[in-house]
Amino acid sequence: MNDKIRFALAMGFLGLTAGCGALPHSAAVRTETASTLVFEKGPENAVVVIDGQEAGHLAGNRTIIAIPNGTHDVVVRTAIGIVFQKTVFIEDGTRKIIPLSN
Repeated sequence: MNDKIRFALAMGFLGLTAGCGALPHSAAVRTETASTLVFEKGPENAVVVIDGQEAGHLAGNRTIIAIPNGTHDVVVRTAIGIVFQKTVFIEDGTRKIIPLSN
């Protein structure tokens, strides 16, 4: 291999590795923290249903329910009817706030 090609390859390699230090170090980090849905100001004792399974009842001004990562069908219902219904997507450690009116 001639010296010019060797030099060009060496410079290219140095250029690639030198740039690594300039990359952002605070990119989004996935954690082991549980993801949660936070229901605010919903009707007392309303039932929270996630993917067809009862997940809890609303209590007070704020109710927090742990949820696995992914896409989920979320319904909040009372004896009168459905208060909230939506498909939500949630990722690692995400806290999704769902405001409800009383």
